[in-house]
Amino acid sequence: MIKVKRKYKLGLIYLVMVTIIVTTIIVTVSLSLNESETFPWQITGREVVVGQQPAPKGETTYSQINDENVAWSNTLSNIPLDSECYCRLNITQGGYVGDVTIDWTLESSTDQGGTWTETGFSMTTQTTLSGEMGQIVYASADGTITGNHNWGQHYTASAWYRLRVVINVPPVGLFKSGYETGDLTEWDGKWVWRGSISAGPFQPHQGTYSCKAETTGAWGAAMAFKRLPAGQQLIYVRVYVLFETLPDVYNMYPIYIRNLETNKQFVGVFARNVAGKIIWIINYGNGGSWNYKNSAKGPSLGAWHCLEVMAKRGSGDGEVRLFVDGEELLSAIGLDNTMFGPDINGVLVGLGEGPGIIVVDCVEISTAPIGPE
Repeated sequence: MIKVKRKYKLGLIYLVMVTIIVTTIIVTVSLSLNESETFPWQITGREVVVGQQPAPKGETTYSQINDENVAWSNTLSNIPLDSECYCRLNITQGGYVGDVTIDWTLESSTDQGGTWTETGFSMTTQTTLSGEMGQIVYASADGTITGNHNWGQHYTASAWYRLRVVINVPPVGLFKSGYETGDLTEWDGKWVWRGSISAGPFQPHQGTYSCKAETTGAWGAAMAFKRLPAGQQLIYVRVYVLFETLPDVYNMYPIYIRNLETNKQFVGVFARNVAGKIIWIINYGNGGSWNYKNSAKGPSLGAWHCLEVMAKRGSGDGEVRLFVDGEELLSAIGLDNTMFGPDINGVLVGLGEGPGIIVVDCVEISTAPIGPE
């Protein structure tokens, strides 16, 4: 057997993001990106953090001596196969301030990187990022050099290795409204034409109040809008919707996601009557044109439905997704929708087009998946 030198042992180092979503339970969603790619947002999702700080990013360096005063290298060429090997993460994109967890996982390959599997050796670091470029985090429980893990003890001559490093950033809740104020003061304004919208005790999904939107003519509008902080590149919007009437000739839109300055739409969700069958449809921008995708399912009259829409701005990696009652019904990926605005900064909820009547409740906007209540 030909032994593989240490300098070839650690293949590609990937830096990916994982969001820990905290609702009534803790859910983990993995959002993966190669380290060589740039983050197309300011958080993974997609992760936009408080104060619009940029998402953290870094690179790994190595040493056979666990000493912060010695030279650390981004290669393993000078580390003998049978020696100790220590790793640390250097933050190369600053700006994020807050607590994070970092997962370090050793993976191995027996076919020179064709297939990677976890070795069973992993650990988690709990630390606080300062927002500064150049901050160093070690592979120890608290991120300090004390207890920094010796990865060299896990290497053998018959395999290739890589260390996968994952930064876990808490998601940001951008807005919530259950209309419990009894009015629309939580919202930033209304868009009304041939219609009306108000909060009141309209058979709420939860609590005492909900919001009723009614349009009385074709192409009407009865919607409240929320302006989001600048810089959002990916958002999730969850709305509970009850149709008091179903569409006949014209569409009924409960949700628009757009840029408020350009007034261009990243995605809209609506119900349509297609030959007597009511179905969900999304329309979305791609390459400067409008596109549509139809579902085989649609809303029922007088029943609450949980709609969740994801919109990601991107140049060739944009996405839109529609979830209904926890099930993903429609999606479009690989979109170029950057021409619709520099960010996603507006959400409209109520009723667009019509005529018809919709009741909405339990609205939430976040940088991470939300899910049904």
